[in-house]
Amino acid sequence: MKVIHMITLSLARLKNYSVRFAAFILLGLMVVILLPSRDVNAQGTNVFFPVGPGYSDVVPHQIVRTNDDRVYMIGGTAQYQTLLAVYWTQVAGLPAANAFTGKVQIQLSVEPLSVEAAYDGVDIIHILVNTRTSALYDYPFNIRTNTVKPRIQISANSATVSGDYVGTSGLSGMFDKTGLLNIVYWQTGNHVIYQPFTYNATSNTLQPTSAVVTVDKSGKANHPSLAISPLDGSLTIAWVSEFTSPAKILARTRTTAGVWGNEEVVSSASVWTSINFGLNVDQGPSFVIDAAGTKHIAYIQNYDTTNQYGRVHYVRRSTTDAAWVDTTLNTYSHDPMMAINSAGEVYIIGHGAESAGLNADMYVSKRNADGTWGAAQLFAKHTGTDSFDASPSVKWSAVGWNRPDSVEFVFFSAVGGNYGNTYMYYGRLPSGGVVAPTNTPIPPTKTPVPPTNTPVPPTKTPAPPTNTPLPPTKTSTPTNTSVPPSKTPLPTTTPSPTNTLVPASGTPLPTNTLVPPTKTVVPTNTLVPPTLTSTAQPQPTVPTGRVDVSPNKVGVGNVISATINLFNVTTLYGVQVDCTVDPALLAGTTHANGAIFTDSNGFFVDPGPGQNGHWLVAATRLQPAPAFDGNGSAFILQYKTLAAGTTPINCSILAVDNKGVALPLQVTNGSVTIDPAVVTQPTAVVPTATSMVAPTFTLTPEPPTATPSPTTTAVVVEPPTPTSAAPLAGSIQGVIAYQKAPDNVGINIQLNKDGALVTQMVTLADGKYAFSDLAAGDYTVFISAPLHLTEVYQITLSDTAPTADLGSQVLRAGDTDGNQTIDLVDATTVSANFTQNAPPAPTNADLNRDGKVDIVDLVLIGGNFGMKGPIISKP
Repeated sequence: MKVIHMITLSLARLKNYSVRFAAFILLGLMVVILLPSRDVNAQGTNVFFPVGPGYSDVVPHQIVRTNDDRVYMIGGTAQYQTLLAVYWTQVAGLPAANAFTGKVQIQLSVEPLSVEAAYDGVDIIHILVNTRTSALYDYPFNIRTNTVKPRIQISANSATVSGDYVGTSGLSGMFDKTGLLNIVYWQTGNHVIYQPFTYNATSNTLQPTSAVVTVDKSGKANHPSLAISPLDGSLTIAWVSEFTSPAKILARTRTTAGVWGNEEVVSSASVWTSINFGLNVDQGPSFVIDAAGTKHIAYIQNYDTTNQYGRVHYVRRSTTDAAWVDTTLNTYSHDPMMAINSAGEVYIIGHGAESAGLNADMYVSKRNADGTWGAAQLFAKHTGTDSFDASPSVKWSAVGWNRPDSVEFVFFSAVGGNYGNTYMYYGRLPSGGVVAPTNTPIPPTKTPVPPTNTPVPPTKTPAPPTNTPLPPTKTSTPTNTSVPPSKTPLPTTTPSPTNTLVPASGTPLPTNTLVPPTKTVVPTNTLVPPTLTSTAQPQPTVPTGRVDVSPNKVGVGNVISATINLFNVTTLYGVQVDCTVDPALLAGTTHANGAIFTDSNGFFVDPGPGQNGHWLVAATRLQPAPAFDGNGSAFILQYKTLAAGTTPINCSILAVDNKGVALPLQVTNGSVTIDPAVVTQPTAVVPTATSMVAPTFTLTPEPPTATPSPTTTAVVVEPPTPTSAAPLAGSIQGVIAYQKAPDNVGINIQLNKDGALVTQMVTLADGKYAFSDLAAGDYTVFISAPLHLTEVYQITLSDTAPTADLGSQVLRAGDTDGNQTIDLVDATTVSANFTQNAPPAPTNADLNRDGKVDIVDLVLIGGNFGMKGPIISKP
């Protein structure tokens, strides 16, 4: 190669341009002779080809091979666009170009940041999306029908960013072999949040199986990556921690028994971070675990002695290693991807070579049997002004990892260098892991060209929004790194990339480095009991449920209290607590009111303490009580001490808003020591309020208004005799939805005119209804469904107002006995069947039709308590 370089320089000095041209042709032939060519799409070789608009990220796994041996690829279509694209092959086997003939686009309401594809191994790919509005959603996608079900909101506080966001991994999810969907995400406030769920395909609902866990201990955490061991089912989460300087990669492991280990330091070098736009770009630990339980992580280093950033590190920990072993590679990249196959071969794939000032091509490195790493080999070469300066995403999972012998992945090109115009590529290493020979580049003539319908930028590429510079992932000099101006990370002979811009203000927005105020405001509502102040525990700065025990050291035969204190909660409407103690040491007695839920503003469900040490208590606020924000005590559990010893009081705490959506909550448990030497109990005790199954007040249902209410049973009525009214061809339409139900099937819509039924219909899943070809006149629309209050609309159609759009409305749930009033009878129906499946529990207690009676149903009662129907509404 050095000889060819010298010849090239000599030819460039020739003054005769025709001779120079002929000489370059001769040189090209020499290169072809010296460097053997390869067919990139032949069997047994590297394969890559374009699929369709989209981009990828290194932490999520955006490519899935299903159990019928087909491939799905999923991603946002481009930066600042609100579309998700799903591509799939319709023929089993290893795909070739043009194999992805299946395609659907999902319209979102806001731009997605990261997109994760968590496959259950059977029928459903859960498309997890965190968005620019801090919302985290699940879009379940059925691979048998290739349709997407209604989205499920998981969280409303995922971290978001301003400015460019490609490369800002903030989400990771994966199924384990027990059927749990495990999700970790980057939360507002820079914490890493984990929660597992079960999925009910019939009702299209996610049910948390434990409380929210804040994985990091110190904050300033981002870019979480989750991996599940195929060996023992343990779960490990790695993330970037900026709590210390320099930044580190940390990790924690959760056993199958649910026990979390301590934080482990993964990295030995200073980890690259960038605070442009208040986010980390170019970074996120790529994480996989092989069949032997060995963990493999790739990350990139901050500026090193060469004054360049992006040196790739490979970190490994086997089941017998005492710590992580960090190896420094001679490769520079951004967002490199970790990949393995069933032959035990390990790869790192990423763009570069950054050390040469290049980012536009995709390279692959392989780990040798002796633990060393081979040189990076060219995998995909860009064409024209397009660039593979992209984050690749690999096919891997503990469940549904089909064809594990083949490393399959997705990456993308920025068309014309514009990240608002990206194109997704499928890539595959040879089966068995054989990589290209050293110094064997892919001939440019073999580089696949996107199909003719590929969006190609015009001669003048539209500039992104003026306040949106191109991705900061390509910025050479981070604002938090002091580098002498005279030392530029890239060689001075290499021109600066045209897509490297510094924010116009020159000042990064450090939204992920906020420090809590030094003076915490004390809530005005005093926590109960007053003895809690003696614990001197610091007040949490994130949403937290804490079990405060008083007294925490006591004699035998005394009474203790475990107060469920909530901190930093917002829009709280209901809470469910399931506590476990050693039944040989403690016996539950009764619960007492706290400050948030009382007999005057709430409703309690307390089946009583069980003999096995479990005790479940739930409470909801009742209308007109508003949702609760801030700090306060939910309620108090009282126990009698039975024998000497120490027992933890471990509680799972599920908090929900008035729609039944789970709120993030970190849980801190308590414990008590029972010492026979302690013979007296502190005088400060919990309030003596006794436990209440229901509020002490009774509502007297008022009769409905004079407006007629239709029966909830579908009625077939002959259409009325046509009148002589002039034809108008008017229309009435709208969308109606249940509260917190999986779909909107079965809502009855009746259209009356002059007191007579004109027509009726029953909604499908989307809840849409429409009546057309209507004459002028006065109409009444009745919207009804079992367990819900009836909605009534009165409409007049005329020549000047021939149409009426009633918009989107929601039926109020909670009328279990059909008397058009949500009252104490309805609340008792739900509480009497609490925690039961429906059936055998009566189906009228299961308000949201998810097959179980739980806190969601109780909160629906509480949120609508005291309301009466029919509800007269105006269009």
